[in-house]
Amino acid sequence: MWTMHYECLRAKKTFQIMNILQRHNHAVLRKHIFSLKIITSLNVQPNGAIKVHDIEWQDYWGKSCLQSLLDKLFLSWKDWILSRFDRRKLTGYIYDYFRLLETGLAAYQTGGIDFCLLNKIVVFETFLVNIPNAKNNVASLFSTRNPNYLLHKIPNPIAHDDPKYLPIICQREQSQQMAQLYFHYRRIPLTHSRGTQLFLYPAVALTKHECSGFNVVDALFRVLTRHSDPWIKLRCESLVKWVFNDLVYSLDKSKISLLDLGCGSAKISMRLCAHAYHNTKKSFDMSLVDTIPSRFSIARSFYRNYQTFDAIRYRRSDLFDWVSSMRDNPATYDITLLLRVFDTLCQYQPESLSTESILSIMRLSDATILGTPTSQQILDSPEKIIHSLHKIRTQSGSAYFQPALQDFFKSVFICCNINSETKKDKEIILPVRSFSENRLVLKDGTSILGRIMEKSKYLIIEDSDISLDILHDHVKKRQLEHLTFAYKRPRQCSPNSHCILVSHANH
Repeated sequence: MWTMHYECLRAKKTFQIMNILQRHNHAVLRKHIFSLKIITSLNVQPNGAIKVHDIEWQDYWGKSCLQSLLDKLFLSWKDWILSRFDRRKLTGYIYDYFRLLETGLAAYQTGGIDFCLLNKIVVFETFLVNIPNAKNNVASLFSTRNPNYLLHKIPNPIAHDDPKYLPIICQREQSQQMAQLYFHYRRIPLTHSRGTQLFLYPAVALTKHECSGFNVVDALFRVLTRHSDPWIKLRCESLVKWVFNDLVYSLDKSKISLLDLGCGSAKISMRLCAHAYHNTKKSFDMSLVDTIPSRFSIARSFYRNYQTFDAIRYRRSDLFDWVSSMRDNPATYDITLLLRVFDTLCQYQPESLSTESILSIMRLSDATILGTPTSQQILDSPEKIIHSLHKIRTQSGSAYFQPALQDFFKSVFICCNINSETKKDKEIILPVRSFSENRLVLKDGTSILGRIMEKSKYLIIEDSDISLDILHDHVKKRQLEHLTFAYKRPRQCSPNSHCILVSHANH
């Protein structure tokens, strides 16, 4: 009893300290959101305090053959910030930026400017986030300052903020020749900042055994907010109704052994167990694995739900290393969870789509798309800008339908040294997100699914891009035909997400 009381007091004191730290960090970020300097990096110091590095406009751009366009952009950028993001100042800012982007891209392709200047245009108003001793960085931006993200506010000023409007960005460190590609992941609202949100973009995995930057994301959440995934409640309800409760009922035992790989805050798996205990009175022996440090919220949930959990064990480990060593561990599991883990292993490639194929996919009228949008159309006919969260399927994977950003996407892939050439002027480039079967293979050549299922009765996968076709292809190649799959896309799950239950054929 005394130990539990002491742990709760320590957790409460920690959160009080964190609230003070969070308020300080929000104040630091607000100062820079409304400043007339370009942010270059954001560092989380060992004590949790955030330090922002920025430079003057002229120091960022230097001297350029595009000086007249830069001068116009400076004035509209300055007006936008000093107005504290007055919507009446937005169109001029967006128009001047996209004129610079179009002109810069054309000049680069004809040898008129060098790679360095094109990269500065593309990474304008993005910056790197660093934490001590981190191997990987995270790219970030403020939703009220980045012109490529703000484009969606032109046709729809009241649209809700969502990083999916800008699915990829790039950033180049001084030591690198080419830029690194980053994908949308999380957002953190900032207090008293005119609706500004900090968007976080982990690096796209360069190898199939890499999950980059999530320790940095976790560190930022710790020093800025108590909140994590806004979809936790809906995701949990969907998993409970579709598969989890039924699995727990079907297991003929009073204590369930559960493994959550890539658990993050573990809020979903702990909610699942609490729901199941309420309905079945079966307790859980839970094992949690992730690369980030354990959270006090896990201990707090354990003490609040002491009847639900027989034990909770947290292991800080790389996902692939943990799965590789499962054979050496005598433990077995009734249920294993892989919730949105494979999402982090997707790749992005440019894909050219003709307006005809896009019309076919979207089932839109011919009047909606009038060729590739230009900067002049952005200014003169904002209602014709196509910029949405509608997700389309292509031959290679999936993409958000945003042809108004096609010059940006093309420039990003050029900066990342990824081929983005188009065959025809009318084709539109989109960043296609795809998942390859070889991402399910460990370093020793064995299957992640096969290794997990050697120790598990059931595996629940929640994902957005991994399909049954990919899984069937995988088990065929790896001789795992004894595994079976059941697919479900719950109505209440987060957008574009689905669940797959993996089991043994004899169950």
